[in-house]
Amino acid sequence: FAHSGDTLYRLNPETLGVDIIGDFANCDSVIDLAVDRNGRILATTSNGLHEVDRDSAACSLISSGSYPNSLSFVPVGVLDPNEEVLVAYQGSEYIRIDPNNGDITSIGSIGGGYFSSGDVVSVDGGGTFLTATGGDCDDCLLQIDPTNGSLIQNWGNLPYNSVWGLAYWGGVAYGFDDSGAAFAIDFTANGVTTTDIEIPVAPSGLSFWGAGSTTIAPTID
Repeated sequence: FAHSGDTLYRLNPETLGVDIIGDFANCDSVIDLAVDRNGRILATTSNGLHEVDRDSAACSLISSGSYPNSLSFVPVGVLDPNEEVLVAYQGSEYIRIDPNNGDITSIGSIGGGYFSSGDVVSVDGGGTFLTATGGDCDDCLLQIDPTNGSLIQNWGNLPYNSVWGLAYWGGVAYGFDDSGAAFAIDFTANGVTTTDIEIPVAPSGLSFWGAGSTTIAPTID
């Protein structure tokens, strides 16, 4: 799934087709979303944490307050032996958000002078990745340790600006940026390569604000 501030989209990773699910209802200016293993979608806005109906894009408020972007669930066993955990980045700080009441707990930080620039995605057996700025990064793809949020590997700068959405399927990451571009990110021995994805339903002025995918996405094609 990917979204602008007001509209929810769905990407088919097999055909690379993109569909509009609908405009968000009962929430404004969605800044990111996360998807758990059962397909439950949670989203943040500048003033609240919401659950989003994946078929209609209708929002239900969980908690009012200020919440960040860079939102993802991490798989069972990473931070809790029995449950997935909702995590996010506030700048360089790695935090945990209670999906039932919105309470925030600090876990750790990226380190290395890096800051989240847009989104994080985590897949069981596939790794955890973050778009980030800082140092020599305009918008780098970082692999992070989901247990404490620290840097494992910098995969280098992506050839896009303001990559605010990140998802994963079949061993491929998918990026979505502020200009409305969508692209596949393939991992190679020498770094990453990217391939543009056409958005046939893209409205004029489309800007992606976030994205998310299930923690049990397949890790091979």
